[in-house]
Amino acid sequence: MIAALRTAAGCSTSPKQDIGVLTPLFETIDPDALNALFSSTYSGASRTGTITFTHDGYEVTATSDGHVVVSSE
Repeated sequence: MIAALRTAAGCSTSPKQDIGVLTPLFETIDPDALNALFSSTYSGASRTGTITFTHDGYEVTATSDGHVVVSSE
């Protein structure tokens, strides 16, 4: 997800060169909650679903199968 945001923002491949370009993701969404949302159920079954949120002017959509789409608002 972070890589997709960095690409959309035109950041370099080295995170150290772009410090401050994007707000840290954890300030928008709780990464532990996101992981829990798509983790397996207690019985081991896979969860399905999609979540969409806005981060630094980008709309981020993540699906339970691992796809991430980032677009400008």
